[in-house]
Amino acid sequence: MLSGRTWMIVGVVGAVLVRGASGAGLAGDFELGPRYVDPVNGFSLRPPARAERSREFSLSRLVRWSVRDKKTAAIAWTVTVGKEPGPKDGAAPEAHVKQIVDALGKRGDVKVDSFAPLELAGKKAFYLRTQRGRKTRRWQGEIWIHTDADRFLTLAVNGPLGEADALESALREIASTLRLTDPASLAAARKEGLQRGAALLKTIVTGKLAAAVDRQPRWYLYRRGGKDIGFLHAAEKLGGPGLTVRTFARLTLQGGQVLHLRREMSCSADRGTERWAESVVVRKDGKTVRQMSETGSKRGLAIECKVTADGKTATRNKPVPAVTNAHYLPRAMALLLGRLVDRAQPSAYAFATYTTAANDFDMRTFTVIGPQQVTLGARTVQAVRASDQVAADAEAAALHLDAAGRVLRMRTDTGIVMEQSTRSAVLRRFPDAETLVRGK
Repeated sequence: MLSGRTWMIVGVVGAVLVRGASGAGLAGDFELGPRYVDPVNGFSLRPPARAERSREFSLSRLVRWSVRDKKTAAIAWTVTVGKEPGPKDGAAPEAHVKQIVDALGKRGDVKVDSFAPLELAGKKAFYLRTQRGRKTRRWQGEIWIHTDADRFLTLAVNGPLGEADALESALREIASTLRLTDPASLAAARKEGLQRGAALLKTIVTGKLAAAVDRQPRWYLYRRGGKDIGFLHAAEKLGGPGLTVRTFARLTLQGGQVLHLRREMSCSADRGTERWAESVVVRKDGKTVRQMSETGSKRGLAIECKVTADGKTATRNKPVPAVTNAHYLPRAMALLLGRLVDRAQPSAYAFATYTTAANDFDMRTFTVIGPQQVTLGARTVQAVRASDQVAADAEAAALHLDAAGRVLRMRTDTGIVMEQSTRSAVLRRFPDAETLVRGK
């Protein structure tokens, strides 16, 4: 729920926004959210911001986003990605889809408004507009993309007939973000990355952690559109249970809400034991509007986690399969990745991480790209370019690291930039920063 999908803080911001506000309801008011990536089915796109995502398990539906009306909380409109079988016996894709469209037109609950060929993401595609339902008509626009000889990828938007123009505009904007990839090549890359990640984890001993730990606290500033919107303080130490990392972040969200995120994570060098505690407080106009907290531990091959939100507490238990444990990356260790990998060699490292929301494991991929200069304020420095994808279905954050592997700058597709700063620079912008870090 909190840190299983986060990199420093950005993932948490997305989670709070989803839970803290309903969608506008009107398709014309929508904004694009962070990129969703499906490496197994070979596509990625940007769905509506603040929409509720549900993975589908039917043969044809892959994933759906629902946007709720902010007044009634009812589902106003949906975005669905699916797959359909392609033509057989060498038949032309247009004739195959036209046959399906003709069959739809004969149904009493579907009225076909238009059908036309187009090109999308470099592939032949077909755009179908229909009205669906017997008593209450709803508008649906869908695009069939001929991705392979035997498969179509479908993208559909469904909503009130009276909002057809706004819904069509939303469909076109979402479709413009579609990217297609080759699932087979991605699977091979994932396998190689997991092997490299497991090999790296085997080399981590207390001495290697000691060399990677930063003895001085670090300060970062968060910016959006060139404006300072928050800060991060991070402190690390080695001793007692092993590696311990403490962070505190303050971030101003869109809409005037202010988020405070406090995290403490520790693990042994052999990854046999791990503990974490995290809390999120969202305030507006000086009042707390939402609180969430999480405590968890991993001992051997078992994870136990307690989550409290809105006064309700739930306990989650998750066994860790031995094959997953070989790739398992503790939360504290994840924040040191840039200092643990080989920064001289472009390579991808993949790991298993626990995500509380799904009570399951995600695949996190850290990729070293190569040397690149970066401008920080008035100075230009040599850096190592890297990326950090916190989950297989998330867009990777772009990173620049210093010679020791510490983060100089991070940029995400949410538009938030995190940049290395100093205590004095942070205090000039946020005079209460040290008081907040101390928890007073």
